[in-house]
Amino acid sequence: MLSDDLIVNGIILDPSNKNKWHVLEIMTRYYCKSLHSSQSDKIFSSILHREMSVSTGLGGGVALPHARTDFVDSTKVLFVRFKKGIEWHSMDGLLVNFLFLIIGPRASTKEYLNVLSNISKMLSRKNNRSLLLKAKTTKNILSIFSEVKDRKYLR
Repeated sequence: MLSDDLIVNGIILDPSNKNKWHVLEIMTRYYCKSLHSSQSDKIFSSILHREMSVSTGLGGGVALPHARTDFVDSTKVLFVRFKKGIEWHSMDGLLVNFLFLIIGPRASTKEYLNVLSNISKMLSRKNNRSLLLKAKTTKNILSIFSEVKDRKYLR
């Protein structure tokens, strides 16, 4: 279940900052603070390196910035929703509404790929994206993530 992969308080709705690089930095620091990690600069560097080589804006309003590092013990996710969208240099040129920051241990490939796959499957469904966009609270978002097993087969 996607809700199991979130960091504590790992849902952020409509932050005021709309600059891709600042958002990545702020979200990485928030992520690391939540996990009590003092390695946010090193983790941010990994995310930056990945993002600069190829944009993680997949299209359809979705971005999956991610990194594998030796500074975390398990794969965890931070979700950010931008109701009006943010420029992310996505493959389709559209703004990004849904950002999942994913950080996992270098040694845990299967867990990492499962998280990426679950997010991709959920967001490939237009109905799920619509529900996330309309959600008014983090509790609503968490409920959608908790029910993703039931929703992932719906279009």
